[in-house]
Amino acid sequence: MGRRKIFTEENKNIKKGANIMEEVKEEVKEEVKEEVKEEVKEEVKEEVKEEVKEQNNKLGKVFGTELLNVRKDPSINSDVLFVLKKDKEVNILEESNEDFYKIIVDNKEGYCMKKFIQCFSIKNF
Repeated sequence: MGRRKIFTEENKNIKKGANIMEEVKEEVKEEVKEEVKEEVKEEVKEEVKEEVKEQNNKLGKVFGTELLNVRKDPSINSDVLFVLKKDKEVNILEESNEDFYKIIVDNKEGYCMKKFIQCFSIKNF
């Protein structure tokens, strides 16, 4: 009879352990679900930001000069990253200050002087 009692106690402990494992698994599953949900939210936010950015973009074209410096920062003292030729189309991302646009062209971003960009609304194309 003593053996039976020990066996029964061992079975109870095994069942308790199994129950605890199941509880922990469920808790971990919920934590992982929340983490994945947050990661997906961040990815979606970035995608939506890009879509909104694209929708708000204006198109422009270099005019009034044969060559236009595209700079690292919105200042005439900033380093020149690349140069655009007259009539080159650009996407205007934002007005960085009263004199410069932030643009993107051929997957390269930089700043150029507003007075040398003729703007067009995307809806006009």
